[in-house]
Amino acid sequence: MSNQPKAPEPPQSDTAFASSDALKGWSGQPPTDSFPEPGPYPDVLALHRPLSRRLTTAAHLPLEHREALDALTVRRRAFEADDELIQRGTAFTHAFILEAGWAYAYRTLPSGGRQVLSIYLPGDLIGLLAVTSADASGLETDHSVRAITAAEVSEVDVSELSSALMRAPGLARYMLWDAARAGAMLEERIVSLGRRNARERTAHFYLELCERLTLGGAPKVNAFDCPLSQYVVADVLGLSPEHLNRVMRQLRLTGLLCVRRGRVDLLNCESLERLADFDPAYLRTSRAA
Repeated sequence: MSNQPKAPEPPQSDTAFASSDALKGWSGQPPTDSFPEPGPYPDVLALHRPLSRRLTTAAHLPLEHREALDALTVRRRAFEADDELIQRGTAFTHAFILEAGWAYAYRTLPSGGRQVLSIYLPGDLIGLLAVTSADASGLETDHSVRAITAAEVSEVDVSELSSALMRAPGLARYMLWDAARAGAMLEERIVSLGRRNARERTAHFYLELCERLTLGGAPKVNAFDCPLSQYVVADVLGLSPEHLNRVMRQLRLTGLLCVRRGRVDLLNCESLERLADFDPAYLRTSRAA
């Protein structure tokens, strides 16, 4: 965890977005009293089932590969909201499998501007670059990762996970499928930032979030809990918070999308998909053979 002071986010100016008070009872976040004191504690149980579940559902991970993944020795760690999991410039030594809670990767510029690169959901592997590199000993992180909510992760030694993938090439193919899916999401983000207008990229972002939440086998829904603040979403989409507020108001008044107090309602999915030119195939294709 970081001991450096964190720059506080400005207070929320629009109730359409999550607030700290509203999220105290957020159903998608494990109760804070279920967590021990933040920090590492030993645990050698098979803790990374969200990742196994997603790979099984979306990429048809066979049983023997699932067992190899779940057999890894891990250390379970707990973080509070706004704790840093990874600091930019630190050496890659461990990968994290996010078990519960949400997190995000970001870069901060010398000017103070921030770009959010990725939103991590339960089951996501954080630090895949180090795992897939031939020699991660000299690698340093080029971004930071921070918890959005209270979070639990399984920490896996990079060298152990890399060795496991070398021993099980079949499992490595499925992990590469997961890396390809992450790459496809970044491609879509580039298209959004470069060519979609503010309404289109906002609609695309929330449709993608909804689709990702079903990759672990959850039923498709048109509403979900979402702990992202106005400022995090604005930094994902490359918009000012004020501009994003106006866009969200337009989408709400036209009956397409409502985001209020930690809850997202896709009011008209078909119209949203047309607006954003959203095709979820990029989240599910390129499956391992």
